[in-house]
Amino acid sequence: MRNMFRMKLDYNTSYRALLSAQELVRGTTEDGYENLHSYLRQIEISNPGTVTCLDKDGENRFKYLFLSFGASIAGFTYLRRVIVVDGTHLRGKYEGVMLVAAAKTYAFVIVSDKHGSFKKACEKVFPWARRGICYYHLQQNMVQKFKGNQMLYLVKGAAYAHTLFDFNRYMDEIRSDIYNIKTSKIAKSINSALKPAKGFPVSFLLEFIREKLGRWFFKRREDALSLTSHHNRGVENLLAIREEYADMMNVERIDGWQFVVRGGHRDCVYDLELRRCQCSVFDIEKIPCSHTIAAAKDANIHVSTLGCPSYSKNYLYAAYAANIYPKSDFLESPNTDDTSPANEE
Repeated sequence: MRNMFRMKLDYNTSYRALLSAQELVRGTTEDGYENLHSYLRQIEISNPGTVTCLDKDGENRFKYLFLSFGASIAGFTYLRRVIVVDGTHLRGKYEGVMLVAAAKTYAFVIVSDKHGSFKKACEKVFPWARRGICYYHLQQNMVQKFKGNQMLYLVKGAAYAHTLFDFNRYMDEIRSDIYNIKTSKIAKSINSALKPAKGFPVSFLLEFIREKLGRWFFKRREDALSLTSHHNRGVENLLAIREEYADMMNVERIDGWQFVVRGGHRDCVYDLELRRCQCSVFDIEKIPCSHTIAAAKDANIHVSTLGCPSYSKNYLYAAYAANIYPKSDFLESPNTDDTSPANEE
């Protein structure tokens, strides 16, 4: 009779085995820093237009790294100038912080948390830009820190107000309840997608990001090609809702360009030449409001000609038209004198 043996590994032994296996596949943390310069050069060669910057301290140790793929830079031309900045702590031997800047299809605005570094950077690099705080996490901050949700409707009203009058009205109500709600954290969507790689050696982390971006770019190109409407799906759905309200409004012409549109929350004057409505929705969103749609129908003008081109399917495709390629494998061996050693503890 054959003897049967069963080995049981304790947690520490299993964990050390896992770390050893990971090092065999990805190398050590130090390897990641030593290969960093070579990796960036390979990415620059295979992705023309890519911008990288590797900064080291006085002892030739890694300090900062900046990376923006050429495809992202080219696509930014077709997006409205809103930048969302988010930071997350990395895991691993030397830890660190990763900052992600993402452009949205929405005037030049920078959205971040309230960290002083973001404020200083914006004032130095983009002094003309406006900076906003993430509304979604502002609400979360209220619930978690102040243990109250009875004021959420006021915060939402202020966040979505399109006129100064409405904004001030909501803010006055908030101030009267002496709630301090002026801090929040930026949405974590992109950094959440990168969560599995936060403990990787830095070169593997960058490769994980490259692969993820490559898949995102391909999917968005496919989505844009599948559209049968003029605008992207989100805008088309919003316009459909606003058109239903527009059909219930009454339009009175003032002259060849101006209209009085009655209905909804308020009556407004819409100027077709200036593309301006008193509700200020279009000024902020660059998407036609119900008053605009009602006036356009009265003037036999298709509403698709009145929106911002950034919302069109052509711009959506152009924003992701460029490919993100894998690193080039046709490089000479890296010069060890020009590599970036890891931080020392």
